[in-house]
Formats: sequence, C-alpha cells, structure tokens
Amino acid sequence: MVPAAYRELLAIRRARLPVVASLVGRLPLASEGLAILFLVRAITGSFADAGLVEAFALVGVGVGVPIQGRLVDRLGQPRVLLPAAVVNAASLGALVIAARGDPSVPVLAALSALSGLSIPPISSCMRGLWAAMLDDAQALQSAYALDAVIIEVAFITGPLLAAGLTAAVSPSAAVLAGAILTVVGTVAFAASAASREWRALAGPRHWAGPLRSRGIWVLIVASAGFGFSSGALVLALTAFGGRHGSPEIVGPFLSIQAVASMVGGIWYGARRWRSPTEEQYPRFNLALALGLAPLILVPSVAVMGGLMVLAGLAIAPATAIEYVLVDRIAPPGTSTEAFGWVITAAVLGSGIGAAFAGSIVNAGDLRLGFVVAFAGAGFAWIASVLGRPVLRPAAEPA
Repeated sequence: MVPAAYRELLAIRRARLPVVASLVGRLPLASEGLAILFLVRAITGSFADAGLVEAFALVGVGVGVPIQGRLVDRLGQPRVLLPAAVVNAASLGALVIAARGDPSVPVLAALSALSGLSIPPISSCMRGLWAAMLDDAQALQSAYALDAVIIEVAFITGPLLAAGLTAAVSPSAAVLAGAILTVVGTVAFAASAASREWRALAGPRHWAGPLRSRGIWVLIVASAGFGFSSGALVLALTAFGGRHGSPEIVGPFLSIQAVASMVGGIWYGARRWRSPTEEQYPRFNLALALGLAPLILVPSVAVMGGLMVLAGLAIAPATAIEYVLVDRIAPPGTSTEAFGWVITAAVLGSGIGAAFAGSIVNAGDLRLGFVVAFAGAGFAWIASVLGRPVLRPAAEPA
C-alpha cells in the first residue's frame, strides 16, 4: 500500500512525467561507469587503465554539475538539459567507436571525461521542480525522500543493466544503452510542462553563487564526508570479498545496502516530522555512522550481508534532509547550482575515500578499510553538528 504522503505527491499531474523521466534519465548514473569500466578492461586487459578512464569520468561529473547548475538557474532547464544530453550521447558514441580501433588510454580518458562533464543535471532539476510545485514544508520533505528513493532504485537497477548487457551482448552495447536512456529520459523531462515553465527565484547575482552561504559550505563538507565514507566502503567490501574468495560479492552487498536505504527513505518520507530539519540532519548522520561501525569486526560473508541492512537504513533519510536544507539555505536564484556543489563534494569525496582506503588496506589490516569508512561518516556527523547554527532558517548568506 502506498503511503498517503506519496499518493498526494503522485496525484500532482504536472509531477508525473518528470518523476518517471527522471528515473529513466538517472539509470545511467549507476550503469554508465560500470559499462565504461567493462569496455576499457576488455580493450586494454588492464584494470588499472579501466579505473583511470572511469576516474576521468568522475572528475568530469565533479566539474560539470555545478557549472550546468548555474546555467540552469540563469537560462532555465530545457536550454541546458537538451544540449548536455546531445554532447553526452555523442561522447559515449565516440568512446565506443574509438574502442573498435586501437585507442590510446589518454584518448579514452578524454572522451570519458567529456561524458562525465556533460551528464544532464536531472537530479538537481527534479529537486528544483519539487520546490516550485510544493508550498508545504512537510510535503517537500516527502518529495525529497521520494527523490532519494528513486536514486536508490537507479543504483539497484543500473549495475544489473550494465552487467547483463555486457554478458549478453557486449560492453559497447552497455555503454550505448546508457547513452540512449540518458537522451530518452532527458528529452521527456525537458518536454514536461513543469520543466519548460520552471524559473529560478529572482535574486542578486554574485560570482560565488551559492558558495557565499555559510550553510551551503556546511552541507558541502558533510556531503564530502559521506562521499569519502561511501568510496572507502566500496573498496573495503571488495577487499573483504577477496579475502573470502569472492571479490564480486561487493555487488550483492551494495544492493542490500541500497534496498535498505530505499526502505528507510520510504519510511522517512511517509512520516510527519515535528523536529526542525537542522536538528534531524545530525541525528540521521549519526545513525548512518553508527550503522557502519559493526562492519569493522564482521567475521563472515553471511554476517556482512545482514549488517549491510544497518549500513543502509539512514542513507536516503539523511540525503532527503540534505536536499531540504540546500533548497532552504541557497541564496535566491542559485538552488540548482547549490545542489550541484553538494553532488560534486560527494563525488570527489568518494574518489578520495576509495584511494585512501585502498592504500590503507594494502598496507595493513583489512578492518582498517571499514574504520576509514566509519571515520568519513563520523566526519559528516561532526560537520552537521558544528554547522547547525547556520543551517537554521534565520541564517543569512555571508
């Protein structure tokens, strides 16, 4: 049975097409990186080369999301989304064509970076639509929880799509499928009345955009901590699986975590919360960190699978709360860019976390990788506690 809060959201006719289109358009966020990894590994025979090419895509995402966000705030959504989708599809198509020849790794890395740079900012745009369509704070909180749940659906389905197409057809087919989904989802999203009519709130322009808000910096720092934790966790789980003779078990582990996060997000969005959002944020960040702590001492694969539920339950609620705070704190006319900076922090934090955990695991005890993941989440909690004063509604941009 669908909770009442979600029924009310889906009853908004203007929201239905963007919600469905955003799901389709965001599937490649979880599938494309894996597909590129498979493709480059098949061409070069090197996991190191594949990891390097994929890292360039992440750098592209980190650079492109806030830039596109600023353009959306100034030009509207379709005028940015549609060209980005074309460039993204073209770069992925060029990557597949290049792979059929005798490509150098720098060429593949450059095309991968371009594909990351041009990923359409559908996530930021969808959150902007919800903020424009809803006046009630509780309804907006439920909407952002729904958005967090949709992302988890993408991260459960996307890797299965990439792996399935790679096994059944080829890595090239997996890459091209992601490109097609991006174009279809983006075009449908941009064609919706809600997207076409959306305009950023009027406000003074400033070269720093949302970065002139101290509250946005708190969220960026906390998001970087969460990203660091996520990157370290993936690496630690891979090493854990390898220690137990099955490195590929990291996929099911992450799927369990994503399903748990989805359940947590559905539960969170269905409730009416009385406590202020800035008070909820540290609490759920603490719950997220505490959910990772037991992983440090896990003795077996079966126990790890069970505890991944605890590691996932707080992710979507904490993410939904973060969305609410970004929308509330961002200076007028900068919300899309603000969402972009938070995403960039998480992406870059993830890359750093994976690299740091990798060096720690290679040099010592496997458990230290999980300690690093726990420390990243703990850092996010500390940032949210110390930054609470500037997360309140009365806080003004500096």
